[in-house]
Amino acid sequence: MKQHLRETLAKAARHVEKTHHIRMEYEERVLRRFVLHGYVDVTDNEDDQVGDDDDDDGDDKDDPPASLIRPLSSAPVDTVADPRISLRPGQS
Repeated sequence: MKQHLRETLAKAARHVEKTHHIRMEYEERVLRRFVLHGYVDVTDNEDDQVGDDDDDDGDDKDDPPASLIRPLSSAPVDTVADPRISLRPGQS
């Protein structure tokens, strides 16, 4: 019985990992399509790093990630596939 439970848990863990990879690939395809159509602009700020202890803003929050997805003002609002991606100007 224990062996069957271990096998089931291992199978579930592999399934979760596979599902995560599929989701990440989908998100990457959506972002690439948004960039291709000009809905968003992706910039890479190599100087910014997440988790810097020397951030100057005084709060306890980490700095934003090095790659930022910036919405363009002409982007349609109804094309959002991921709730973390805002295509409205001025929103994050």
